[in-house]
Amino acid sequence: MDLTQLAARVGLRPESLRITPLTGGVSSDIHLLEDGEVRVVTKRSIPKLRVAEDWPARLTRIWREVNALRILGSLLPPNSAPKVYFEDREQYLYVMSAAPANARNWKSRLLAGEIDPNVARRAGRIHRAFLAYDGPEFDDQSDFEDLRIDPYYTFTRSRHADLASAFDHGTQQLRTNRRALVHGDWSPKNLLTADGDAFVWALDWECVHRGDPAFDSAFLLNHLILKTIHQPSYRARLRECALAYHTEVANAIPWPDTLTHLPLLMLARVDGKSPVEYLTQDAAKDQVRRFARRLLSDPPSDLDSLFTRLETRA
Repeated sequence: MDLTQLAARVGLRPESLRITPLTGGVSSDIHLLEDGEVRVVTKRSIPKLRVAEDWPARLTRIWREVNALRILGSLLPPNSAPKVYFEDREQYLYVMSAAPANARNWKSRLLAGEIDPNVARRAGRIHRAFLAYDGPEFDDQSDFEDLRIDPYYTFTRSRHADLASAFDHGTQQLRTNRRALVHGDWSPKNLLTADGDAFVWALDWECVHRGDPAFDSAFLLNHLILKTIHQPSYRARLRECALAYHTEVANAIPWPDTLTHLPLLMLARVDGKSPVEYLTQDAAKDQVRRFARRLLSDPPSDLDSLFTRLETRA
């Protein structure tokens, strides 16, 4: 089924159909379909992620995402996730509701200096809501192994052999601390925002599983820390965002658990299979490496202390 046929099937008018590829994803083909009145988004799994390293993944991971959106949609705060309209099992594709036309992902807003702690606080409330889900549907960790443990922990461990024990401990925690629902890609790029913090959508649930919830808190905080290193002039506001988010989840996710994964993820985003694209200078990458290693050797007592250390550019 091509996209024109698919659009007709979900109620869009073929004579005024507009199809726009959406960029930014590395694991799927994504298109916006609109006819002037109705707007939907299609997402199709691809067998190999669009990164420099070889990174295959199962096409069936998309059904995990569909299942998550259908099950969790009613449990999350209003305007927190898209709705699933249609799925094509042969094409590994589904159709979901589209965000408002003025929506932007939080990552682009942060990089542009539009730093609103209320968005971070809303992200924390969404996170806290899905932490509470206790069903058995997401017990399988296979996609998380392929998409996170292997490229982020196993691969990066090979580039930091002297930190093997830290990566091994983190990996063991991910595999054995199976106490809550984990999104697995809890990143600003997967949070669509519009109208301040009134609309915040959580996207990309391909890695969702029952596991260690500290992975998600570390994942999001890592992105805020990396952006602080990239844009030190925004340090104060990014610190506010980090604290606003963490305050919402701190009672459910102890700080030492988050700190187990945070330095490993920092290293993974400069030396793993999926490095962040905005850290292009060797000096910035080296700063990330030094800071991550200091977190491992001398853990800060809390998140505020961590940001105080960032001010010293250690």
